[in-house]
Amino acid sequence: MADGKHSPGRSQVRRVQLLAFSRLPNVAQCVLLRFERKGNRWFCDFYESSGVARIRETLIYRSSETVVSLAMRGGAIINYENRVRLYREMKIGHGSILLNLTSEQYNKLIAA
Repeated sequence: MADGKHSPGRSQVRRVQLLAFSRLPNVAQCVLLRFERKGNRWFCDFYESSGVARIRETLIYRSSETVVSLAMRGGAIINYENRVRLYREMKIGHGSILLNLTSEQYNKLIAA
């Protein structure tokens, strides 16, 4: 394997370094927001942080500004990198971002 080629029968193991995750103060629940533009509407789905189980029905908004506002109120825009990523994904028409919700925000989301 010195020549860089993969030998049949040998598995390659890629090591991935996980970043430490610490919850923000007052954050009760992390929720994944997936959004997608279809025509002139934005479809927003909310999942448990694992991205597997949906926690409510789809919300539909008319403007991208409403989706950005939702992300900001949900504590997703905590640094420059998150802001840049959100706007890049909005520009291409789909993406996801992790919301950091308080207990009150989470309860309102699942009750609506």
